[in-house]
Amino acid sequence: MIRRLLLPTALVAAIAGPVLMTKDFADVRSDVASFWKSDSAKSKKSSDPYGVNELKKYAQPSSGKEGGETVSRPIAGAPVENLGDVLRFNITPDWVMYHWPRVTTQLSDLHLEGLRVPLLTGTKQHDLAGSLTYYFDNQQVLQRITFSGHTGDESKLVQLVTDKCGLRPVPSLYRGLYLAKWGGKPRSALRIKHAAVVETGLPNLQLEIELELNRPRRGYKLSQAFARSLDEEQQAGRW
Repeated sequence: MIRRLLLPTALVAAIAGPVLMTKDFADVRSDVASFWKSDSAKSKKSSDPYGVNELKKYAQPSSGKEGGETVSRPIAGAPVENLGDVLRFNITPDWVMYHWPRVTTQLSDLHLEGLRVPLLTGTKQHDLAGSLTYYFDNQQVLQRITFSGHTGDESKLVQLVTDKCGLRPVPSLYRGLYLAKWGGKPRSALRIKHAAVVETGLPNLQLEIELELNRPRRGYKLSQAFARSLDEEQQAGRW
């Protein structure tokens, strides 16, 4: 019973910080070390930009039966060896449904439907915790991936998006800003900020991550909200 409760506690704690944290990361390391988003279009306006309230819904393990015995499925999805396994454009809706026991749907715009899942990659400083969303067109082809959440070390994520997705660093006042441009306009983006309150005792929560990757194609572009926020920040001289 105790083991079943540790992983949900870790997920909520990693997202919500000190307010929701009831156990230190070290207490749950053995339960979540093997396990790896809200759409950035809503993050600027939302009072819950990193999906804490949404993720609290997932704080109960999903049970099924195997061989006549009741078993628990990890709420953060199937084990992931490589972050690139969940940030790729050959993912299908069926794959998402298979790898996460609970998926919520949402519309990015009239042309894309999103499948949103909680992501907790582990308890090391470079691991990610937050909300991951896949957006599909009417042909069930993945067109956009977003992640909103936290990490303590962005280096692995930055290496992935620069090596595999063509994002490049841009001088800014943030911890980091990486853009992929087409026609002079940002088409994919990774924005990294220091958390509003940085606590040395919570190293996994020190950085806020906003990532939006769009499939390269004719006319592809950022979501309206992410593009608008980048425009406003550019006009303000933040980059």
